[in-house]
Amino acid sequence: MAMNTSAPRMKVGTLDMEVNWLAKVLFVLMLFFSLAIIAADGFVGDWYFKFFRVILLLCAIIPISMRINLDFAKLFYKYRIETDEEIDGTIARNSTIPEELGRLQFVLSDKTGTLTQNDMIFKKISMEFAQYGEDDLDDMKKQLLESCRHGQGPYGEVRHMNSTGDDDEDSIQVAPRKRKGRGRGGFGREHHFVVRDLILALSLCHNVTPVYPDADDPTKKEFWLPAPMKLARQVRRVAGYEAGAARRTLHQLTNPDGETENYEILQNFPFSSESKRMGIIVRHKESGKIVFYVKGADVIMAPKVKPGQRSTCQEFCENLSRDGLRTLVITQKLIPEAQYNDFAARLKAAKASMGNREEEIAKTIMSLEYEMEFLAVTGVEDKLQENVLETIDTLRQAGIQIWMLTGDKIETAKCIAISTGLKNRNEDIKIIAGETD
Repeated sequence: MAMNTSAPRMKVGTLDMEVNWLAKVLFVLMLFFSLAIIAADGFVGDWYFKFFRVILLLCAIIPISMRINLDFAKLFYKYRIETDEEIDGTIARNSTIPEELGRLQFVLSDKTGTLTQNDMIFKKISMEFAQYGEDDLDDMKKQLLESCRHGQGPYGEVRHMNSTGDDDEDSIQVAPRKRKGRGRGGFGREHHFVVRDLILALSLCHNVTPVYPDADDPTKKEFWLPAPMKLARQVRRVAGYEAGAARRTLHQLTNPDGETENYEILQNFPFSSESKRMGIIVRHKESGKIVFYVKGADVIMAPKVKPGQRSTCQEFCENLSRDGLRTLVITQKLIPEAQYNDFAARLKAAKASMGNREEEIAKTIMSLEYEMEFLAVTGVEDKLQENVLETIDTLRQAGIQIWMLTGDKIETAKCIAISTGLKNRNEDIKIIAGETD
């Protein structure tokens, strides 16, 4: 508070300080030469009048006119910046430091939204038994059709959830099936059921943010879609799922077989920069199955999946990162009714806690985030900004060093550095990495 009430300091450019220093030096030299001339003539008579006469003769040494010309030049720089068509809308709020732009030595740039457009394009989905790219989504649609015809909702092989069951074995009744083979984790679910669960996770585990573009009209509202939801819409549209009615507690989908699926939203855990993940608990109205979906960064999600699937998850993330793609781990978990009721009661108590409420809520949620079933790792490409290569090359030729700041994996950062031109062909990459607890 005290710092905010202090008077703001005047912004002075380096050139102004250099000119001021030069003027002081010249002033001292002028006094020295004036005194030397009087000393050479001898301190006789009214020598101090002669001293001031000499000062008036030598005052042209101090470049007063140059200072005035610099001020006019700064006003001209400000005008050119504001009228430049290539940077339309730029406002120079300070006319005393525009020449500082020519003294830049370092540029610290964020990656997402600065070097890239923050416009995610679907590239790959890596699952235990297959990898789907942009050209393979028709195969995914065939798997979905087969799942819709042989099962109902998520976990299609599970026919019924007993609401009074105390554990997984008693409360989940699995229909007989012929296993097509075991995944790399050794869990052996039917492939088409896993594909359907993945599409449902992408379709249900997300949220939108309302945005009010017009401050004068609060009724005008737009919805901002996060990058994972844009990915979900791309995959869902190609795979054949269509979104229906969406409310705060109910979400409706139409599957490729034309059937309507209703999902009741029981709990929603939004994404945050601290948790680096989001989750949602839904109930499939037709079958009564309760499913917990969680998606997030691989460093957070890898320890939460089943032990037999962790190495597979990490391997897929590393492979996609080497291709310069941003990764997102998708997981799920089937929850018996009794277990969910116990969790909901503990979560309600945590929300009502008067002390350390956020910490209690986080602990309660984490108590459910174990032994998650790994579904897939999605890889999306963040398109580069227009002319980013030419801009970086021009800055480098001007002697400006550019630093890219990103929270991505090292492999992804290396690929982006190459694609944006931060690394030339004749340059090497040196990695300084440390491990933290």
